[in-house]
Formats: sequence, structure tokens, C-alpha cells
Amino acid sequence: DILKDGINGWCIERSASAYAKKLQTCLNEPDQLKPMGENARQSARRCDARHFVEHWRQYYETL
Repeated sequence: DILKDGINGWCIERSASAYAKKLQTCLNEPDQLKPMGENARQSARRCDARHFVEHWRQYYETL
């Protein structure tokens, strides 16, 4: 749920060739990096501990 491939990061297989290919993408298409970085920061804010506590507090209130 946190990582959305191509939106706020990339899921790549665990191999040197896959890693190299994604690094090449970064070099060839740097315009992708800024919006992806912004999306990653927004995702990180949603994963803040206070956010989780509030989410669970609201959930328990519904029980």
C-alpha cells in the first residue's frame, strides 16, 4: 500500500541488471524524478506515527 510502482517509487527485481536498467531510466528521463519524489514525500507523511494512531483511534471508535 505504501509503495506504488511508478507513482512514488519503483518496484524492481533483486538483480544487478534490473537495478542498472532503472538507474539508466533515471539518467535518461530525469523529469520523472521530481513528481515521483513529491509523491514519495506525501506518502511518507501519511505513514507518520501520529497518522497511524489517529487512524486506529477512529477505527476503534466505530466498534
